[in-house]
Amino acid sequence: DSVQLGQLLASGRPVILNPLYYECPVLCGLVIDGLFDAVQNLAWQPGKEFDIISVSIDPTETDTLAARVKKNYIESGSWGSTQGTEQHAATLAQVNEGWLFLTGKQAAIDSLISAVGFRVAPIPGTKDFAHSAAIILLSPDGTITRYLYGLRYNSFDFRTAILEASEGTIGNTVDKLIMYCYQYDPNSNSYAPVAKRIMSLGGLATLIFLGIFLGYYWLRESRKNSLNY
Repeated sequence: DSVQLGQLLASGRPVILNPLYYECPVLCGLVIDGLFDAVQNLAWQPGKEFDIISVSIDPTETDTLAARVKKNYIESGSWGSTQGTEQHAATLAQVNEGWLFLTGKQAAIDSLISAVGFRVAPIPGTKDFAHSAAIILLSPDGTITRYLYGLRYNSFDFRTAILEASEGTIGNTVDKLIMYCYQYDPNSNSYAPVAKRIMSLGGLATLIFLGIFLGYYWLRESRKNSLNY
């Protein structure tokens, strides 16, 4: 089917954009393998908390090739708890819907990689391309929130980047506290704790604790005085 990227953002979930080409001899395979491993180690799942869009930067690649690559990754994943059960089948269908493998024409490819700043250059004398090793996090409205570079993705950084892209729509209270206390550091290409925010939360926790303690003490003294009268 022919789709527009805007249509794929209609789910309201954050998106991991994975530019690649399926017959890349080295780099693309390492990037998508790193993405696959990071997703496997995540409690959240494609199609539920977030989506993944792997899209070819090579206009000569076909949808048949993309479908074959998708089948290899989706079927090799440990989606669901028990193979052959209804729950496993439902989870597999959800992941299958939430991780798209796309191809496109040159104009569409150029428009996309230009919009997200993904540099691509054909390698003379070959059918290959020189390009970055990165995945791109998009918020539900299509805003770029983070680039994660490299071939492997730290579990904490990967989860935090998805949480950041979700704009608070996924994750529990602990996740949101972690997101508040950590900020992306471009120098280390990872999320680092922010001392000022941690101190603010510590101060707030202290005030709450003192409020509870003083409230309990006041209530106990009030009851004691009532009994005395």
